[in-house]
Formats: sequence, C-alpha cells, structure tokens
Amino acid sequence: MPINKTIDWQTIFTGSLFEILQNSKGWEKAVRAPGVRIILDDKKSGKILLSQEFRYELNEHDFRLPGGKVFDTLDEYTAFRDNNADMLVPAAKRVIAETREEVNYDIRAPRFYDRSTLGATVEWDLYVFVTTDFNETSEDLREEDEKDDIASAGWYTYDEVRQMIMEKKMQEDRIAMILLRYLDEKKEAA
Repeated sequence: MPINKTIDWQTIFTGSLFEILQNSKGWEKAVRAPGVRIILDDKKSGKILLSQEFRYELNEHDFRLPGGKVFDTLDEYTAFRDNNADMLVPAAKRVIAETREEVNYDIRAPRFYDRSTLGATVEWDLYVFVTTDFNETSEDLREEDEKDDIASAGWYTYDEVRQMIMEKKMQEDRIAMILLRYLDEKKEAA
C-alpha cells in the first residue's frame, strides 16, 4: 500500500532560478523549474544525436542529449505548478522547440520515456522523451549564447554512446543512466 504523506511547504526565498521552501519540521528544499531532454534515435543507422556543449559548471565541453528548460522563468513554473496541471503537456511542447533551437532538427511525436528526480532536498526534474521521427532543418535558430556554448552536434552509434558514458565524456550522470537503460532495452529487444 503506497504511503501518501502531504507536507505543507512555505516559500522562504525566491531567486531568479530557485525557490527555497521550508516545512514545519524545519526541513528545506530548493525548487527549480524542470527541464527536458530528447533521445533522437536513428534506428536505420543505429545512432543517437548528441550535442557537445560548453558547461560552465564543469569548465569544459561535455556531450549531452539536446534539451533545455520547460519554463523560462521561475514565476511561470510556480504558476503552472500551483494549478496542479500535467507537466508532460508543456514538457512535450518545449522538447520540440528546444530540439529545433539547439540542434536544428524538427521532431514529431516525441514519446515520454522517463523522468529523473534529483533528490529530496533539491527538486529539479528532467523529462526525457524519445523520437524516431525527425528531419534536419536548414535554418539555424540558435540564440547567440547557444552558438557559443554548443560546439557541435553529431550522430554516434549506440556502442559509441555507451563508451562515452562509461568514459565520463557525458557527465550529466542522471541523464546518462537513463540513456544507458534505453540502450539496454534496445539491445534486449534486438
């Protein structure tokens, strides 16, 4: 039988990215608007598209699944969250836009695959989608800061992606783990 405990959280600080909440027990948690990632799977070639982008928290380039924020501001996220609406709806819309903006691919029919929850004291979910239905666009829609940060995007075989993860060339560990599970499911299905 699932446990259903509701804790009353109160906002004690709001910044531009994070909201700090506290409950009556004195516990705190940081809340950030969720993000999205997309697995573009070219089944014909057995390859996945990864971007290589500069990550300031690492001070180096890292391989990533394309993606970004679901909401541009914390206020937008808070308003949406307070209405108890289904997060998959705006997440699916944003993954389409982010893929086009970051790596210049139009995607259709993104299928929700998994959600990564960061932890008990930091709420920052990442929604991962998969699609095999896409085409490259001729128009570069990246904003100037993305052109500086995203060095390239390329197609890598399933085995190359596994190797990159194991060699820590893909350092967003929680997404790397989801991608490994996805690749293992493909291997088992073959």
